[in-house]
Amino acid sequence: MRQKIKQLDLDGREGHDAIFEASYLEDIPAALQEWGASRILLVVSTTLDTKTSMIKDLEARLSHCVLQKKTGVGSHSPYRDIMAIAHTIQTQDIQAVISIGSGSYSDACKIAVMLSATLPAGFGIDDMEALVDQVHGLAGPGGIKAPTTKLICVPTSLSAGEWNHYASGTNAQGKKQHFVHPEGSPSLILMDPRIASTMPSHLWLASGVRAVDHFVETLCNPECHEEATAHNKKGLPILIQGLKDYHTGQEKHNEEELLQGISECQRGSRDALLPFIQWKIPMGPSHAIGHQLVSPLFGGASTSTVPR
Repeated sequence: MRQKIKQLDLDGREGHDAIFEASYLEDIPAALQEWGASRILLVVSTTLDTKTSMIKDLEARLSHCVLQKKTGVGSHSPYRDIMAIAHTIQTQDIQAVISIGSGSYSDACKIAVMLSATLPAGFGIDDMEALVDQVHGLAGPGGIKAPTTKLICVPTSLSAGEWNHYASGTNAQGKKQHFVHPEGSPSLILMDPRIASTMPSHLWLASGVRAVDHFVETLCNPECHEEATAHNKKGLPILIQGLKDYHTGQEKHNEEELLQGISECQRGSRDALLPFIQWKIPMGPSHAIGHQLVSPLFGGASTSTVPR
């Protein structure tokens, strides 16, 4: 069932919505019209752009807009890609960025809209690093300004990092740095099962198991209080049922069941990350180990959690 919600019940999230069972071809133009945005930057998956018609269909739907496009973002959101997005925002006076891809795409775009509001036009790597507390690998929130450019994220995996107001990028030395602002989450998250159905099944199921891991680690954490426990016990069965329906839909070539499973997984992946974002219940060693094992499969898909 289509459902529009506030992303999270947190300060800074007013006006930051999400739509489950969204239609990217309908909901993106509707949001841009509501915002009065006509100068648009698309940051899109290379596979979707070159091997499907999905991005071309969106470009046709937005033919009345002034469109810029960046195809591809490197694993773990390299600084070079973040800077390319931010510089385009600044030089082309971009009003809205649309990210369609995995966690590397959403993280790169979240950081880019923060930095385009924070740093002068044409900023470089040294300017980015100057914002970071190198001991903790964290920039903000004091040194980061609230984004002024709208951001729509249409995720293709279950990494769920788009729900976080933190985002991570990788510098030239291969170190992951985190950037944060209370208003740093996307303006709109569109959970479109048809877009997500393009993810190869082994990657989708692997990211789903990672979301299960988030639930289990939270439940096993001594800091998991009664409210978080109740939340997890409600959300985990939704995710597991979604993974089952996804698998069954694939085996039976039943598109309706497949898409229903994807939608359930998307709801469950949000619920899996919420205890960390809302109640600051940290991930444990399984999360860190699993991230190192699974992350390369997704081209750097990340939950954008902050080291503790």
